[in-house]
Amino acid sequence: MSKKYTKLIAAVALMLAAFTALIVTSYAWLTLSDSPVAEGIPIAIGGGGTILIAPDVTQTVDGKVYHYPGAFKEQINFSQYKSYEYLKTSAGLSPVSTADGRHWFIPTYYSAMDEQVLSGEAVMGQIKPTTQHINDSTLLYANLPEEQLEQAREGSYIYLDFWVVSPGGDYKLRVSGGDGYNDTGSFVIGLPNVQQTQDGFQLGNDGDRVAASVRIGFLTNTNTIRDDSMHYYLQSAHYSDAYSSLRGNYEDPGIYSNDLPGDRFTIYEPNGDLHPNTVYNTLGEEILDGQYAITKPVGKDGSPISVEDRLTVQLRNHWLPEEYGLTLEQMFQTCLTGELTKNMSAQELERHFYFDYLQQQVSPYMMRGKFINRTADLYGLKSNPVTQEQLQSLGTSYATEDAIIVELEKNVPQRIRMFVWLEGQDPDCVGFTDSVRFCVGLELAGGK
Repeated sequence: MSKKYTKLIAAVALMLAAFTALIVTSYAWLTLSDSPVAEGIPIAIGGGGTILIAPDVTQTVDGKVYHYPGAFKEQINFSQYKSYEYLKTSAGLSPVSTADGRHWFIPTYYSAMDEQVLSGEAVMGQIKPTTQHINDSTLLYANLPEEQLEQAREGSYIYLDFWVVSPGGDYKLRVSGGDGYNDTGSFVIGLPNVQQTQDGFQLGNDGDRVAASVRIGFLTNTNTIRDDSMHYYLQSAHYSDAYSSLRGNYEDPGIYSNDLPGDRFTIYEPNGDLHPNTVYNTLGEEILDGQYAITKPVGKDGSPISVEDRLTVQLRNHWLPEEYGLTLEQMFQTCLTGELTKNMSAQELERHFYFDYLQQQVSPYMMRGKFINRTADLYGLKSNPVTQEQLQSLGTSYATEDAIIVELEKNVPQRIRMFVWLEGQDPDCVGFTDSVRFCVGLELAGGK
């Protein structure tokens, strides 16, 4: 990370350890083979003293929903707020695609009675062209609860809103790899499942299959909020007279999401060079593990587009080998010595290990990948896939310089909408896997 960006502004610990995806694919999109499951999504965000963070508070007056920040703190845990309880009962994720955070494309498939199937041009179950996918611009497929598992099988993604403010000055926010110390930095990593062998239980590695296609997106709109949100904020118990205006306009679920001036969408692509399965690019060329494949998500008109101007790419995150210290496998074997585990099934052991024994703290047992310093340099290679040698020739750091989440103005609260999804256009979004968990750690950093 270049020196002008070394000041840590915010640390965001986003733990999605409870995500479980049951997935099977057709072409380059995953579809659910069974009910998706999520057992709660605890999320905590902490600031480093320069930036403050607040939950999103809503107030409904005469049928209209107003948004304003709750109490700004250096750290908050969303699981402690009633307004975020939907994260605990999510139906899970299944693949979708977006290039802008406002238009989400849900895959559709040929049926037995489609003309193309009857004529032999397509087969039943084959994915249709992206121009024929469902364009969800009203958050219809977002934050689906467990009661809507059938709809979640078609496509499902998560979003949440929160507020940030910078009392110390103007800053640019980026996704950060941290400073390389104290378990800091962003990551997405698949949690190994528990497998039973003749000798007992051990950890597998199936989680990589999903972690390779996860995306985190940040939709920011810097327009001043002109409705009565500020009026109700003034009357709230959380108001501070340091703030005289609010920024960030977003539609609520059920309302068509318009592209607005001041919009910016930043996509965080972790594990860019991780390919646990045999996968191919759009030309049918094999993409080897260690290479980078350019993904073109579906744009507003239904066609795949380049996201070079809004993308930050991180190289693979992986578990520590034995020579670097205590490993996740060693922790698991220690866990097995406890009395509580003696009669547990593999599934029960898995949940006990991650949730009860580790308390979802997997960060000490992994190594984070560096970020490509400039996305423009990555795309400037004009190669797809980008070879391992080409990747090594690019500069890496703890953040991507040309991928900015938002430019914060001093003492102006900014609302941010964050998304988590499986990118269906990613070539790794293919194949079949059993129940898989993955977890996400997120830090935001910035500077002048």
